[in-house]
Amino acid sequence: MAKKFISIALAVVLMFSTFAVCSFATGEEVITEWDLEHYPAEELEYPPQERIERCLLSGQLYGYKLDDSELNQDVIEYNLYFWADEIIEDYHRLKDAGDNTTEAEWGALYRKMKTPYNDDWSDEAAFYDFGYKYKVESKGTIDVRLVSNKTVLEPGEEFDVDVHLTTNFWLSHAKLTFFYNNDVVDIMSCDEKYNGTELEGKGQQASDRNMHPMGDAFTGYMYEIEWSHWGDYTYGGYVATRGDMREQEWPESVKSIEGYKDKYEAYAIQFVPNTKMKYVDTIKPDDDIIVTLKMKVKDTAEPGSTATIFVPEDSTRKIDYTLLDIEAWQLEHNAKINTCVEFLRVDPNTDACMMYSPGFNTSYEHTVTCESANVTVAGGDNVEYANYDELDAAIAAYDSTLESLYTPTSWAAYKSAVDAGSAVSRELLKAEQSTVDAATAKITEAKSNLVLADIVSVEAVGTPTINTEVNVQVKVTGSPKALRFTDADSNSRTYNREDAVIASVDDGEIWTIKIAVSQETTNYNISAKYGDDYNATSKTLTINATEGIDTSIHSVDVPEMYGSYTDGRITAGVHNIVVRTSKDVHKIQFIDDAGITRTYNKIDHTPVVDGDELVWTVPVNFAFLGDITLYLRTRAVDTTFAKTGDYISCRVFF
Repeated sequence: MAKKFISIALAVVLMFSTFAVCSFATGEEVITEWDLEHYPAEELEYPPQERIERCLLSGQLYGYKLDDSELNQDVIEYNLYFWADEIIEDYHRLKDAGDNTTEAEWGALYRKMKTPYNDDWSDEAAFYDFGYKYKVESKGTIDVRLVSNKTVLEPGEEFDVDVHLTTNFWLSHAKLTFFYNNDVVDIMSCDEKYNGTELEGKGQQASDRNMHPMGDAFTGYMYEIEWSHWGDYTYGGYVATRGDMREQEWPESVKSIEGYKDKYEAYAIQFVPNTKMKYVDTIKPDDDIIVTLKMKVKDTAEPGSTATIFVPEDSTRKIDYTLLDIEAWQLEHNAKINTCVEFLRVDPNTDACMMYSPGFNTSYEHTVTCESANVTVAGGDNVEYANYDELDAAIAAYDSTLESLYTPTSWAAYKSAVDAGSAVSRELLKAEQSTVDAATAKITEAKSNLVLADIVSVEAVGTPTINTEVNVQVKVTGSPKALRFTDADSNSRTYNREDAVIASVDDGEIWTIKIAVSQETTNYNISAKYGDDYNATSKTLTINATEGIDTSIHSVDVPEMYGSYTDGRITAGVHNIVVRTSKDVHKIQFIDDAGITRTYNKIDHTPVVDGDELVWTVPVNFAFLGDITLYLRTRAVDTTFAKTGDYISCRVFF
């Protein structure tokens, strides 16, 4: 897209103050000398609306180099979400006004969005993207869920902790730091086997690293990098220059634990795109396993002791680089700055290696939540297990033979809750009773939300003629065994599944049944049978008929079709469709899913007279591969086309 270069009119600049941003006479934007001093020249080259969209809402290559490719409105809206609500409202207001919005108004919004976090226009650092006043990166959410494959272990026993990750943003880079009680457990690639040896000062060796398998979300196209080990190493980890992690600034939640530096360690892993691949997708994890931590209980762990593996929820933006003098802060706190959690938010569906970012730094201020993993060392008098009685009772009450009585959706939710409850670990401790209770509650709730399957609606298609038949369509949830029609005189007729043409729809079926019509008005109560008895509820159907012509379809047949004409298969090409009607029918018509009609009349397609019926043999070209549905309509000489409720549904193949 061509850039628009804006010249500076000196006369206009002299007429206004250095903060003038528009011409009130024309609505055009005016670029002042002050603008040129405070905004990047490459941004001012664009028209103001495009400047906002390209420079602030998309297109930052590597976070600082503008990308000149075509703008994507979906990406713009995605990035706009991470600004203050008033910015979002202003943008949409100007966008919705269209041509009625002036360049001066767009320019004013651009300048508002570029306002530094501290309103200090003299602070050169304020112009970095992460220093914008109206940017709200805290809208980005990170949910970490840690799941241990064992909860009660012997001293020296190994176990795995799956790390599940969910974000509401797309990312290309990630760093997570896992804290744990080192009196009880340890990360296997950071054990203390070199303590007291000549290698002690060098931390773990290369052969000891990368022992943690990556999950599906990262396997194959992301690298795992181990960072420094927060613990008792002088150097340790991938980045030796960061030194002993005891010197780092710890999250406040961990610092609140008495003796935290003697009890706790932490292990950080960074994920970055695999640059050896031609293209690496950005990702947006949805409870995906990103890595499995290989851990073990220490040989010296005390029986009955417990350990929690977690990511502190106050891990991000605990130190704001833009708000302090880093060197002065480090001297004052006698610690080095090192964030525990960092994510690089990028444009969706781009190359992760290229880091198409809507700002220089979008790594901080995300909202972190963590579901921790808890383990207990076997032995000791204080090991008490959770109570599973109520959960077991809820699971035992599940009866799969009752499935047909309920709507598929509500039963699926019930079954899913039971399956999840059955999968709950049987080694949970008393302290984890809430996990068991939550599973029980979900089963109970899902069971209470079961919806009995029943008739949704009934309809007689068209207005039949007395002494003919009419198609009645009954929409049901689930799959009933039978339908019962009861007239005003309490006469009943049962229609089983083989008596109807049945089509599957969302959460149920549509039954099409031909009903004989012998009088002007007939009323039915229709009920469905799912189990051993018919439902107590019913739907009312009134069939109104007239004296006169009969335009109904008596029967349909496709001789060359494999299977039923409502659910069959047929080879591509021309095949005969045999339709029986009364002698009153003058034309029949087929309509496909696209609304294309094929019409056949008595003159061009002379039907054969068979008693009181006409037998229409119509050649139809099944020209499209895949699923096809043809609906039938008829008309007499003095009527219009009317639907009949009959149809042909099949799959066409070579």
